[in-house]
Amino acid sequence: MSAFDSASRALFKTLSQAAGVNVSYKRSGGNTISLRAVQGQTRFNQTSAIDGETLYMESNDFIFLTSDLLDGSNTFLPSRGDSITYNGVTYSVLADGGDAMYKYTDQSKKTIRVHCKGVG
Repeated sequence: MSAFDSASRALFKTLSQAAGVNVSYKRSGGNTISLRAVQGQTRFNQTSAIDGETLYMESNDFIFLTSDLLDGSNTFLPSRGDSITYNGVTYSVLADGGDAMYKYTDQSKKTIRVHCKGVG
């Protein structure tokens, strides 16, 4: 691991400890794991091919260290049907206007932002 990667990981750990929340991540048809996440939001714009109107949508995001997404000894990426529960509310992992359900937040792919929508 490079010095930059180590520093990036340490900074995110500090942010997670100071501003993070405890969540439960349930894999579709799989296990539930407890994680520490930083909350965020993303605004998506989608223009209609029919009338050209722009629709806006906001997702509730949870940001994790990619290495924390462990099911047993295997790392995983977010997928359709996964859900995150925080403070009694369940959020379904969703695609951002037809694109990916997540995006890496740094070039070395050490942190990942998972897009969600509250479902109850």
